[in-house]
Amino acid sequence: MKYALFGLMTLFSLSVMAQASLTVTGKVTNPVGEVVRVYYETNPLDYKQREMADGTLDNEGQFSLEIPLESARELTLMHGRERTRFYAAPGQQLHVTLDADQFDESLRYEGEGAGASNFLAQWFLTFMDQPVQEEAFKQIKEQDAAGYQAWRRTQYEAQLAFLAEMKDKFGLSEAFVKHMELSTTYQWASDLFLYPAYHTYMNRLETEPVLPVDYFDFLDEIPLQAEGAMAVEAYPDFLRGYLEQNTPAGENGETSILDRYAYASKVLDGKPLALVQGLILKSLMEDGQVLAMTDQYAAYTEAAVVPAYVEALETMYDQAMRMAPGQPAPDFTAVDPDGKTYALSDLKGKVVYMDFWASWCGPCRREMPASRALQERFADEKEVLFLYVSIDDDEAAWRKAMEEEKLGGLHLFSQGWQSEAPLAYAVEGIPAYFLINKDGTIANSNAPRPSTGEILDAEIRAALDRGKVQRDTDGK
Repeated sequence: MKYALFGLMTLFSLSVMAQASLTVTGKVTNPVGEVVRVYYETNPLDYKQREMADGTLDNEGQFSLEIPLESARELTLMHGRERTRFYAAPGQQLHVTLDADQFDESLRYEGEGAGASNFLAQWFLTFMDQPVQEEAFKQIKEQDAAGYQAWRRTQYEAQLAFLAEMKDKFGLSEAFVKHMELSTTYQWASDLFLYPAYHTYMNRLETEPVLPVDYFDFLDEIPLQAEGAMAVEAYPDFLRGYLEQNTPAGENGETSILDRYAYASKVLDGKPLALVQGLILKSLMEDGQVLAMTDQYAAYTEAAVVPAYVEALETMYDQAMRMAPGQPAPDFTAVDPDGKTYALSDLKGKVVYMDFWASWCGPCRREMPASRALQERFADEKEVLFLYVSIDDDEAAWRKAMEEEKLGGLHLFSQGWQSEAPLAYAVEGIPAYFLINKDGTIANSNAPRPSTGEILDAEIRAALDRGKVQRDTDGK
C-alpha cells in the first residue's frame, strides 16, 4: 500500500510539473529569420533574469516550443526585430500564425484562452502603434501640465471603454479583464508621474514645469495595493512615483531616496513593499551611493520577504562595494588609434574622467559638444585627463566617429560589450561615466554627464583637491 501511495504521489507530482508550462506552436509566413522566441522577465530587480524558449522554423515556417510558466501572465513573442505581447496560463497550448511582412496586423491565436492574446493584438494596433506613440510624445512635449493631464485622461478612458466593449467579443475572463484594468490604470498614473521630467528633457528646459495644485488628485482613484498588481509591468514605476510624491519632506523641505525607503514601510507591506524597497536599494547602488545604504541593505536581506529579490541584490551589492568611493579602480587594457596599448593604471597621478560610449549611441554623441566645452574649462589643469573608451564592435565606425566629433583627450578602443573594459566596470548601458582619483581609486562610479556643467566641474575639482591633500600628507 505504501508503494502504491508513493506511485500515486509521483504521478501527481509529474502531472503538476507538466501543467507548469506553456506550449506554443505556430506558422510564420515570409519569415525573416529561423527562430521564434518567447520570453518573460522573472525578477523586476534584474531584467536579465528571464524564462526563454526558442522554436526553430522548419521548411514550411512552422515551429513548436515549450516554456515554464507557473501562473497566468503576459509574455513576449519575438521574430526578427518585431515583437508583441500575448497572454497565457500554465497548461495551455496556443497556436499562432503571422506574416512577418505585416507582423502586428497578421497576428492570430487559436487554442484555449486565445481570446486574451487576440485582444492584446488588437489593443496594440489601437493604442500602441507607432503613430499613436508619436502623438503621445508630441503631447508630452507641446502641452503644459494641465493640457497633457486632460489628454492622457481621455486616452485612459478610451482604453477602459475599449476593454469593456471587446470583453464579450473576445470571450475575456474576469481575471484577464481585471489584469488589463490594473495595467491600464497603473500605466496612466506612471505616465502622469513621468510627464514633468520628460517634458523638461524634450524641451531642453532648465527646470521642471509648475504643476497645477490638483495635478496629483488622480491618486485618489488608484489602489496602492491590489490583488494582481504584482503581475502588472507598470506597477513598479507607479510605486516609485507614489513615494516620490507622497513622502513627507524633511526639515530642509526636501525628501531623500532613503526617506522614501523608510516611508514605504508605512504605506505598503508584503511583496509590494519588498519590491519597491528593493528597487530603491538597487537605484542607490547604481548611483554609486552604496555606502549610504548599508543599514537598510542589512535589514532587507535579513527579512528576505522575497528570496529572489535578495539574491539579485546580493550580486549587485558585491559589485557596488567593489566600485564604492575609495576602492581601487579596476584596471584594464585597451588600444589607442595608433595601436598603442594603455592600461588604466598607467594614468595614475591624474584625475581621470572616463566616458564609455559608441559610435551608434545617440545619447553618447549628444553629450560630445558638452564634452568639448568641459575640456576647454579644464584646459589649464594638467592633472586632469579625459578618457573616452569606445565599445564599438566595428573599429572603422569608431574611427569615423572620432573624426566627426573632433574631441580631444585619450581615446581607447575596447571591442564590444563583452570586452575587458566594460566588463571590468560592469557597464550595461551607455553613456556611462566614472571619475577616478589621482591615487587610482574610485571617486564616483556614476559620475555626472558632461552636460551637467557646474555639477560635474565641482566633482572634478573636489578630486583635484583630494589629490593635493594626499600629496601634502605624503610630503609630511
